[in-house]
Amino acid sequence: MNSITAAAPAKINLMLDVVGRRPDGFHNLLTVMQSVSLCDRITVKKFDNGVTIGCSDKDIPIDSTNTAYRAAMEFFDYTKSVCSVTIDIKKKIPSEAGLGGGSADAAAVIVALDKLLGTGLPEEALCGIGLRVGADVPFCIVGGTKLCRGAGEEMSPAPPLEDCVILLAKGADGISTKAAYEKIDAAPRTSAPAVEMFDGSVRSLETAGGNAFEQVCGCQDVFRIKEIIMSQGGACSAMTGSGSAVFGLFRDPGQAGCCAMTLRSKSFWCKTCRPLTHGVKIVPEPKIRKTAGT
Repeated sequence: MNSITAAAPAKINLMLDVVGRRPDGFHNLLTVMQSVSLCDRITVKKFDNGVTIGCSDKDIPIDSTNTAYRAAMEFFDYTKSVCSVTIDIKKKIPSEAGLGGGSADAAAVIVALDKLLGTGLPEEALCGIGLRVGADVPFCIVGGTKLCRGAGEEMSPAPPLEDCVILLAKGADGISTKAAYEKIDAAPRTSAPAVEMFDGSVRSLETAGGNAFEQVCGCQDVFRIKEIIMSQGGACSAMTGSGSAVFGLFRDPGQAGCCAMTLRSKSFWCKTCRPLTHGVKIVPEPKIRKTAGT
């Protein structure tokens, strides 16, 4: 086996509160994270010249700052493996959106290398490697619906989100995570989502949901998108992560489709997807059909 491909799902924060700053400079979060069916596709191949990165998005760095590169290095360090690989990233998840694209790619590399090299590490070890890369990487490995604390790495089971259509949308501008945290540190808090009230239902998000970062968000597209979603049948809508992407939950697929058309007509990036019960998945190799006489 010389090549492994993995699907790397995006994540959304169904609810998110920032509950304090830690001595190490990171922030303590309380959030419900959800994997969705919008995925990057990562292919890891054995190679003969160190670790190289290729990416379909020309704005993504392909040097040692790329999370996929860092994930490979951390995997090799943990397993004491010596291997040269090339990592090809087919991007579908937009960057600077709060959708966890970089973390998802790192998670996929870790899972793919474990399969490619036959190391057979337990999930706990894979998550430990992921945490060296970023706080969201362990969730992206495990996926599903989780209540997350700390910097996002402390996961506990949460009721799975009921089946619905998830609409994702964003404007042209991204939001710097660093700047978002600086703003939330400086601003007075006016309200907080009741994260622990989440019971898996869309109704619990309607009544108690939200994202603390919206209180300091200076991106007007976020509020324009939310207004459109709620005016066209969305049950609830909120920014995900520190932005700038917004999600809306729809019970009616037809309303979700019409809303997506409206958003695209106004030049917003928009995708519809579904909730997932898992994180990174290895993509099976296509079966080669034998023809007659072979």
